[in-house]
Amino acid sequence: MPEEHGEQGRRTYLKKLGGMVGIGSIPSFDILGMSSTTTIPIAMSGETVMHSEKVNKKWLDQTKQARNALEETRERHKDQFQKLSLSPISDSIQGRRKMGIKMYVENNINKVDLPDKVDGIKINIVDAEPLEPNAWPCHGAGLYYSLPGGGQVEDGTACCRVKDDSGTFYLLTAAHLFDACSSNPGGDEATHAGNRIGYVNEWHTVHDWVGIKRDNDNDIYFNNKIFNGDGNREQVTGYLTYQAMVSWSSSQQTVYKYGCSTGKTSGHISDVSVYGGFDCVDMDGYGVELSATTAGGDSGGPLYADMASGVYMIGVNSYRTGSNMGTICSNPSAWTVGGFGAYRLASSAGAGFTFAT
Repeated sequence: MPEEHGEQGRRTYLKKLGGMVGIGSIPSFDILGMSSTTTIPIAMSGETVMHSEKVNKKWLDQTKQARNALEETRERHKDQFQKLSLSPISDSIQGRRKMGIKMYVENNINKVDLPDKVDGIKINIVDAEPLEPNAWPCHGAGLYYSLPGGGQVEDGTACCRVKDDSGTFYLLTAAHLFDACSSNPGGDEATHAGNRIGYVNEWHTVHDWVGIKRDNDNDIYFNNKIFNGDGNREQVTGYLTYQAMVSWSSSQQTVYKYGCSTGKTSGHISDVSVYGGFDCVDMDGYGVELSATTAGGDSGGPLYADMASGVYMIGVNSYRTGSNMGTICSNPSAWTVGGFGAYRLASSAGAGFTFAT
């Protein structure tokens, strides 16, 4: 289970130990002096590690090997898959499941010609499933003058408030709510319960997210909380790291999504490092999928972890896949929800957003 840290103590600990083994990991040593485990950051608030977790070093090395093999597979077979990702397999190291590659292919692709391994990493080849954007809400979430994540925006759901390096606040949601594949969404008006709340000021059409800048002429503000079921609102403290995504997919930790149509539903992280999408959208290797029920209208809403120190963002709800792709709230039988990873949005190479604001 994750360990909790104070605001300053963990950062000091990292610096003293020179803790960047792998990516932000600290080795532990057995009685023979050989490194057997390492500590990975799980949840971040700004640059502060809020939670960490000890994992077997061989397991961590295997996940890095799998990530490299995923990139190799993408290069070799880029015209042969609908979607590509990392997903846990049955084999394990010290009780923790290894990561393998999952390749979704259309019926016209000859599966016999595809490999069962790349660089020693197993590939699971499965039939492609329809990916559809989550739009067309069944109902809204009411009018809120202090608008949290989970409130209605356009025909979908708000994710959460973020802040850029200049101190400007934005409300995150999905770009496809603004028909971003058809036209540049920059400057598009954004509404909540029929009221203008601002305009699209930041966006990435391919990664399916926008940042709405508040209209100073209205009375609706963005706050730093999200709905967390039963009308409760909880503070957004930060985001889950990529290492957390991999670790929690292996150990099947419970995570959540919230949407205007289906509210709060739970599941686990099923796929990470997802390539693929719909229309002009491609998760570009930064996607994450949850096995949580969803329906039309949940688009743009928060995918998140609920921990002792607060809510940590996983991603922005973008699409769904499953056997029934209907939009009726009482029948949300799409069992997988996917979106762009919050950890990438928080990185300087992504958007550089701060999730604890």
